[in-house]
Amino acid sequence: TRTSYNENPKSPEYQMALAWQLATSPYKELRDGKLALRLAEQASGAFRDKDPDYLAVVAAACSELGNFRRAIELTKRAMTLYVERGDSIKAASMKSRATMFEKEKPYRDE
Repeated sequence: TRTSYNENPKSPEYQMALAWQLATSPYKELRDGKLALRLAEQASGAFRDKDPDYLAVVAAACSELGNFRRAIELTKRAMTLYVERGDSIKAASMKSRATMFEKEKPYRDE
């Protein structure tokens, strides 16, 4: 993903994909919460707060930085949007993440 990002750094899709990896990697040496949040915020012009996938990435970055209150807020908003879209599987995933964040545990992509 870093290679794809380097080839097209202005692409919101690549910014979000790299932000996700930087925020959720199971490998500590690959995580960088500050860069993940910065990339997600750069992509926000394209995604805004109405995209639950965007909100999930920002929430993951916030959890990596220890800002669990914000991570919970964003995750619950994403969950609501998934419910509104009829995506019960992703809504359930967000509910699980919110519970994890309430325990002050960052999300790790396995």
